[in-house]
Amino acid sequence: MTSDKNQARIDEAEAKIKKQWGKLTDDEVMEARGSRDKLIAKIQKKYAESREAIGDKIDEFTNS
Repeated sequence: MTSDKNQARIDEAEAKIKKQWGKLTDDEVMEARGSRDKLIAKIQKKYAESREAIGDKIDEFTNS
């Protein structure tokens, strides 16, 4: 049951990330799954935002 709840939270966070940074493909998000730094790098490459700003937004998505 706990893993179902965790997966639901991950899916919700990924949906928010895709909405925020729409240029990311599903494959890119899947590639970065489990690696926050990899995800930040992919977002930074497409949007030229600061690592700190991206990280803060990701934290907001995963903690809400």
